[in-house]
Amino acid sequence: MWRSLLAILILVFVVPVMAQDEVAMSVPDYTSPSLDVLPANPDIVYARDYQQVIGAVDIYDAPGGNYLRTRPAGTFFVSVISYEGDWAQINSGEWILSSALQSAPRSYLGGIFLEGRDTDAQLGLLHESVYLRTTLGSEDYVPNTLIEEYEAVYVYESRIVDDVEWVRIGDNAWIRRSSVRYVNPVARPAEIESERWVGVDRDEQVLIAYDGDTPFFATLVSTGLDESPTHEGFYSTYARFSPRDMSRGNINQPWFYHMEDVPYTFYFNGDQALHGAYWHNSFGTPQSHGCVNMSLTAAHYVYNFLSETLDITDENAIWSMVWVY
Repeated sequence: MWRSLLAILILVFVVPVMAQDEVAMSVPDYTSPSLDVLPANPDIVYARDYQQVIGAVDIYDAPGGNYLRTRPAGTFFVSVISYEGDWAQINSGEWILSSALQSAPRSYLGGIFLEGRDTDAQLGLLHESVYLRTTLGSEDYVPNTLIEEYEAVYVYESRIVDDVEWVRIGDNAWIRRSSVRYVNPVARPAEIESERWVGVDRDEQVLIAYDGDTPFFATLVSTGLDESPTHEGFYSTYARFSPRDMSRGNINQPWFYHMEDVPYTFYFNGDQALHGAYWHNSFGTPQSHGCVNMSLTAAHYVYNFLSETLDITDENAIWSMVWVY
C-alpha cells in the first residue's frame, strides 16, 4: 500500500515539472540585431503628395475652367501641387477633379548600416511581416511574436522540412527562408573604378553601398521583372536627377506608364536607373521595368552617398559605379 502511495506522490510532483520544462522550451527567444538603422524619414516620405490617377480624366486650365484634353486610363502617377475645393492641381495650368485621385502607397523602409556587426551569423532583411514558429513545417505560429517587414535579423541555422526551407533567427525561433533576404557583402571587383559604388544582388533583391572596400549600407530593392530584367554587368552612372518624370511607350502599348517627379535618380545603363519609387511598397520582390527601385528614404540616402564624392562640374570626374549581379 505504501509503495502505491509513494508512486502516486512521485507522479503528482514529477509530471508538472516536466510540463513546465516543455512549455518553457516552446517559447521562442528572439532579439533584433544591435545595428544602426536608417529609419524612415517623414520629411522625405511626405515631401510630395503623390497620387495615382484612376481611370480616364479630363484636364482643365483652372478649377471649373476651360477643358484642355482628356488623359486616357493608364498607369499614371502625379504629385499634387495644391487643392482648391473639389479640384487638384497636378501641373502648372493643369487641374483635375480630386475624386479621380487615389493616394500612392507610403513605404517606411529605410535600411541598415553594416558597421559594428558583432557576429558572423548570416544577416538578412525581412521583406514581409512574420510570426515566429517553434514547430518546423507547422502553420501554427506563436501569438504575440509578430516581427514587422523590413526589420533586420540574424540567421543562425537552416533546415528543410517537406521541401520548405526554414531558418532559425533566435533560440527556438523559426521563420521561412522565403521571408528573409540575405545581405551578402562582396569583395570589391577589379572592374570597379570609383571609390564609392553599389552592388545590386538580383537574387536577394538587396542593394549594398560601398565606400572603397568597405560595405557601408544595405537596403531592400525591387529590380526588373522577368519581362524587363535589370541587366547584369558593371556600369558607370552617367546622369543624376531629382526629381524627373519617367514614362515608357504610349497609352496604347503594354507596359505603358507615366510617373511624375521621380526622386533621387542615378542612371547607369541606358534608361535603367537607381531611383526612389513611391508607387509600390513591395521592396524585396522584383517589380520594375528594369530600374532598381528603392524606398524614398533609402533612395535619398544612396543618392547623397554617391553624390558626396562627385563633382559634376568636372568633365573628367569619375562617376560612381553600379554592379548588378
